Amino acid sequence: VAATTVRASAAEAVLAGAVPGPEAWGLAGAAALEACDPIDDVRATAAYRKAMVPVLVARALDAATVRAGGPR
Repeated sequence: VAATTVRASAAEAVLAGAVPGPEAWGLAGAAALEACDPIDDVRATAAYRKAMVPVLVARALDAATVRAGGPR
């Protein structure tokens, strides 16, 4: 959620060694939010995009965990 691709290193650090689950997903989403710098345009406002970062991070991490055979 930025003009260019951004690596959310803080979110990666939160996940390193964490127990997979909603608590870790929430912390990673909050960390990823700090790395984003969204813009307003015709598709969405910056505020909406910021609100979606933790939601989409949690969904992606949950899906990846399930795909890898981990707990949901």
